[in-house]
Parts: sequence; structure tokens; C-alpha cells
Amino acid sequence: MSILEFHRWIEERKEFFLSLGWLIGILYGLWQYVESVDRGRVDKTLEFYKEYREKEVDRDNAESFYIRKNEDIIKQGAKTESDTGKNIYRLIFQDGEKNKEILDTILSSAYFYNSVSACAANNVCDQGLSCRLFARSMHNYYSNFGGFFDEYKKEWFDNITSDVGVFLASDDCVKVLNVQKY
Repeated sequence: MSILEFHRWIEERKEFFLSLGWLIGILYGLWQYVESVDRGRVDKTLEFYKEYREKEVDRDNAESFYIRKNEDIIKQGAKTESDTGKNIYRLIFQDGEKNKEILDTILSSAYFYNSVSACAANNVCDQGLSCRLFARSMHNYYSNFGGFFDEYKKEWFDNITSDVGVFLASDDCVKVLNVQKY
């Protein structure tokens, strides 16, 4: 094939190559857009994770302080697992306002977990990454404090941990964690 024949062959198929180029360009642009949206969701989730880690340190410090301060009450209440809610209630309210900080810690943590679940539910955060990063921590938190809120929710307008339970029980989260719903 000579250069002239090759040039003629290209000229005959010029429209096809231009259309193909446009199609590839559009598909690549669409792929870049979807990729940037996904990257944004992951970044937002990682922002929550960073905030969670910082709050976790603060929460652990506050809980350690009150646990050390109230070891005898905890030992009395920790005889059975069913006493956990009553134990936490006594720990918070035994000195009235003195233990308000631990209640504030619990409430702020519940607010934070609800924010994460709402972020994932509204498709702002990446659902799979949210489940992997937070599910165990949320489950432990809900296991530890869920009974407390269920038992004493009359003192609040609503059960503030309900979104966490719904998030953990969602089909998407269960699929990511590869566990059975119970």
C-alpha cells in the first residue's frame, strides 16, 4: 500500500474516525466524572474517619478518667451483662452534674455516628467504606449504650441511636460486612 492509497483510505473513513474519537472522548470524560464523584465520597468518608479517630481518643480519655474515678460502682454494676444499662445510668447520675461530661461524651458520640450513617444513606459518603470503617465501632457502641438509651429514652425526645441500628442492619452494610442479619 502506497502513501497515496493510505491517504485515500484515511479520507474515506475520516467521519468514522472522528465519530470514534468523539465517542472515546465522551466516554473517557464520563468515566473521569464518575471517578471524581466516587473519590469525593471516599474523601468525605475518610474525613469522618479522621474526626472519629480524634473523638475516639477524647472519648477514651474521658471514659478512662470516669472509670478510674468510679471503679467501685462499676464493679458493683458489672456482675452481669444485663446490669450494663443500669450501671451506666448510675455512673452518670450518681453525683448529679459532676458526671455530666460522660453523658455529653455518649450523646456527642451518638450524634457523630448518626451523622456518618446519614452521610452514607444520602450517598454523600461511600457506603462500603463507611461500613468497613465504622460498623464494628458503631456496633460496639450500640451494644454498650443501646440498652441504656432504650431503657431511659423517655428522658429524651427520641432514641438517638436508632439511625445507627438501621444503618448496621441495612442490606448494603450487611453485604459489605458479609454477615447474616439476625
